[in-house]
Amino acid sequence: MRRQSETLKMLAVIDAGMHREFDGDSFKSASFEMYDGSYKVTSDFAVLKTDNAGNVQELPVHYCKGGIYPEVSISGMQIKLYVLAMICIDNTAFEKYQSGLEINHCVISKTEPKLLNIGCDNAYYRGVVIDTAPLKKLSADTNYLEFCTRSENVKHGKFIKDFSLYDTYVSAHDVDELRQLLIPYDPSLCDRQDDWIRWNRAKVEKFYRDRGETKRILF
Repeated sequence: MRRQSETLKMLAVIDAGMHREFDGDSFKSASFEMYDGSYKVTSDFAVLKTDNAGNVQELPVHYCKGGIYPEVSISGMQIKLYVLAMICIDNTAFEKYQSGLEINHCVISKTEPKLLNIGCDNAYYRGVVIDTAPLKKLSADTNYLEFCTRSENVKHGKFIKDFSLYDTYVSAHDVDELRQLLIPYDPSLCDRQDDWIRWNRAKVEKFYRDRGETKRILF
């Protein structure tokens, strides 16, 4: 169970009052009321606020934790945009999130190393070096987000690093199966590392195409 925080309480209020609209299976929009106005999340996950005077604005997106995760300010509280997006498309998402499941970003990019202080669960870690981040343009795209356990999330991140599968769609739920298909790194490949990365990225794409996946896999 996730620790009861002010942010979690806010998400509970948002979820309880949310009205979701779909066009068939496609998400169309979601809306909810707060004390300072009404909010609408569009199909591309822009957040529009209409204040009590009737003024409409699109909320600016800021990136926290060293520019890694997108967030917007709702009623004065910073809310992770990818968490809000998942709640918008799935009326069971808040329960999953509250239970302790994590939201995994399936497409990870390599970044310049950053020294950050990071809170996780009830622990706080100082001086953690971060050299990966969700691909920014997909960081709140629900087609590239999924719920998973903490251990699955950690395993996913390690798998991406082990095989240099940056900017490649990989579900945390497919890591064990994909590991059996890919070519492990060998020092003898050091002068052909680009080829090794390209071979494995191609194998990942074929794996998902053979499953009938139609969305973009390689970025």
